[in-house]
Amino acid sequence: MMGMEEEKLKILELRVKDLISSKQLIISILIVLVGGISGLFFIENSLPRNFLICFGIFYALILIKDFNNTNSEIRKYLYKNKKVSLGYCAYIADMTKEDFIKYLGKNNISIFSFENEGEFLEELANA
Repeated sequence: MMGMEEEKLKILELRVKDLISSKQLIISILIVLVGGISGLFFIENSLPRNFLICFGIFYALILIKDFNNTNSEIRKYLYKNKKVSLGYCAYIADMTKEDFIKYLGKNNISIFSFENEGEFLEELANA
């Protein structure tokens, strides 16, 4: 029987894999969408063509926003569950450590992790 901690790790792993799959799907759709929009520029100028270009650009922007949100979720889950370091998360996020710490703060994720009050007091005394 799986322990509670193992179950949480399994759920986390599935969530991260799901986010990575979503990221890959968004990239694929964006490539097709941008290719389609580019192709429309070679069609004779008409109202439907202009509508489709605007429509395509609108959806491309939505997908780019979703892509960024997905990346943010991946970084947040990995750091929150101590799978990678703060520096590595900042690196893969293409952010400075300072910006990544601010990002974590906005998402209510502390960069400090203490097992118990004694550990906190010890760190406080050493500061």
